[in-house]
Amino acid sequence: MHACGCVWMCAGTFLVGALTAMIIVDVAKLMVGRPRPVFLEVCQVNTTVCFTDDQQCRAGDACMQTDDGMLRWAR
Repeated sequence: MHACGCVWMCAGTFLVGALTAMIIVDVAKLMVGRPRPVFLEVCQVNTTVCFTDDQQCRAGDACMQTDDGMLRWAR
């Protein structure tokens, strides 16, 4: 019975480690990652605001996409 408990303890340790690694990688990708190649298509850039003579385009004005989930996926 001792061997079975050891297997479950090792499996649990592995799963906790794998979950922790996945969380760290996902957070790092969101914080320092660059946008996907399709980001501009998903974002639907507002060209009338962003490509003017004064070049004053802010992040809130740039995207016309209203679905935050799609924008988060494209980043």
